[in-house]
Amino acid sequence: METRNLKACRPCSKAKVRCDPGPTDACHRCHRLGKDCIRQAPKAHSAKKNNVSSDVGRLERKLDNVTSLLTASQRYMEGFGGGHPSPLPASEVPDVDTLQDETTERILAGFNQRISLFFPFVVRSPPLRASDLRTIKPFLNLVIPAIVCEDSSAQVAQALRARDYWMEHMIANGEHSLDLLQGFMVYLGWVQILPPHPRAAQINNYIHLLEAQVINLDFYGETRSRIPGTVFSYLRVFGLDGNGRNSRSLEELRAYLGCYYLVTLVSLCLGEKEPMQYTSYTDECCRTVKEAAQCESDQYLVQLVRIAHMAEKIYRAVQYHEVDAPTGLAPTAMGIRWLQRELQQLKDSFVCDFPQSAILLLHYHTLELLTYRVALERDFETANLSNYPLTQIDVLCSCLNSTKSLFDALFSIPINIYFQIPYTCWTQVGHGLAILSRLLVHHDPSGYWDREWAQQTISFDGVVDTFALKVEDAISHARAESTSIPPIFMHIKKRAALWKEAHQMRCAAMDRWHQEQAQTSSSTGGDGIPDVSMEDLLAMGPIWNLFSL
Repeated sequence: METRNLKACRPCSKAKVRCDPGPTDACHRCHRLGKDCIRQAPKAHSAKKNNVSSDVGRLERKLDNVTSLLTASQRYMEGFGGGHPSPLPASEVPDVDTLQDETTERILAGFNQRISLFFPFVVRSPPLRASDLRTIKPFLNLVIPAIVCEDSSAQVAQALRARDYWMEHMIANGEHSLDLLQGFMVYLGWVQILPPHPRAAQINNYIHLLEAQVINLDFYGETRSRIPGTVFSYLRVFGLDGNGRNSRSLEELRAYLGCYYLVTLVSLCLGEKEPMQYTSYTDECCRTVKEAAQCESDQYLVQLVRIAHMAEKIYRAVQYHEVDAPTGLAPTAMGIRWLQRELQQLKDSFVCDFPQSAILLLHYHTLELLTYRVALERDFETANLSNYPLTQIDVLCSCLNSTKSLFDALFSIPINIYFQIPYTCWTQVGHGLAILSRLLVHHDPSGYWDREWAQQTISFDGVVDTFALKVEDAISHARAESTSIPPIFMHIKKRAALWKEAHQMRCAAMDRWHQEQAQTSSSTGGDGIPDVSMEDLLAMGPIWNLFSL
């Protein structure tokens, strides 16, 4: 009976195998392998058994909190029209082929002057006439008018035709081409203004489809052919690689870099997938585009790619996603200090005119949030808080200040360009809101983190209300200028109400937990906190993904 009550010995427990009694004091396995059979006291197992009820309570409270957030999201989706039917029946879609060349030329000029200004990865260089674009780049010819067109019915028709085109050619037929890569990149770049609006899960599918175009066009083959000693390197030396990799045009290089930037930023801000990997070929593409200096926007392009590269570095340095990543606070703290120096150097290198400079500043503060949000992870708290409390509090304060700076940068962007800003910027806004909510309800078992001070530093409701007012001003400005208003922006008030409701639910759950703790004499430490992790928050796309419903 006594033997059954003992825990497995330390070697068997570490190996996660059954520990059977042996012929001596050592267990059967340790006796056979000649290992030191170190017995573990039974009280450790008993203590864990006694905590089952508290663990169940913790999970129940967390589940209740997550359920309440998802319920709020569901109510919003039902109010908006969760089924997302096609805006127009197929029989009522107007014929967009009747657009005159003069109209198309005006649309293309508007795209170059107002839209591609903030997404310089698709540039008409050399400029193509409307008739040439229709013949050479049929998909891009559908997508650009869907973004720029100021006639709402024509825009809806163009967007639906663009969607049908890429579904047929990319998915049904498995085709790949520069036109499909560029067109789909623009499609995803302004997906928030294209009807019908995508659901959160669709964004993940879109970024996979975009990266698949890069793979099918064999841009990754460029990297393989530069690895010494491989078959691909020999084929390249003798000019037998067969894909003309030595003669990639600047247009192709920009498209590849645009895919890297877009996939990386959207993936990290929405928590959907790993970023694309920055390789020596990516670096070579940046140098080639920068040295050619064919377009004025190429300098801004390189800076956006460097930002995406920095985001990938942060992901691999402090988020513990690498197989051999170090654990513990000291490696994390050192990684953060190293990243802070890299971030400052990157910020000092920014050179561009306003309003692109405001967009870069928004990106910069997003990089800070990606760095500092690791302090909100439970592993960071429980493993190291007692030994290094000030280090975590320093990181939390930096995260709060960076969040405030991010929204200050957002509100400095002129309202007249709100509807021209690409989707990558709006994912950063949603990401910032998720982290802000998490910071303002963060519970520190040691008592070092002052929630009241944090809430006085920046108000969640204040940020949301200011943003809603900015959007209202942008709508009023667009009406005064007789320019089109993307339908999704008409629902920001409803979205703002959802954000505030979700945040208030989390605050109320935290307050109830504190009251329960005050009424009981037993202390469960941080295990009973009715909180959700950063992964939980970012996974709630219907709430935090700004325009995905």
